[in-house]
Amino acid sequence: MIGLKRHTVQLVAHHPDWADMAAKVCFQIRDAGGELIADVQHIGSTAVPELPAKPILDLAVGVATLDIIPELIGRFTKIGYLYRGDGADDGGHLFVWESEPNIRTIHLHVVALDDEQ
Repeated sequence: MIGLKRHTVQLVAHHPDWADMAAKVCFQIRDAGGELIADVQHIGSTAVPELPAKPILDLAVGVATLDIIPELIGRFTKIGYLYRGDGADDGGHLFVWESEPNIRTIHLHVVALDDEQ
């Protein structure tokens, strides 16, 4: 239902559980990030009902300033996320959750609130 091997592109039919899964993950991210996070949103194709999508939840995490990235790295890695660096205009700072090695289920894109992304 969710997850895709790294470097693989595959579209699947929309699954109605994705919205609930994303809501739970958003809660976990808000809890872990605490005062450092201004907002968390489910984005991308899995957020659009009826749209075929890659079976990976994409979340945007809005922060007031990117100066807090080192603190977020610590907080998010404590709950199991892997930090994959700064994609700049291609998605901001990326954290991934893998259900098993190289099977990605969640992408967290951390961007500044005033960023065009």
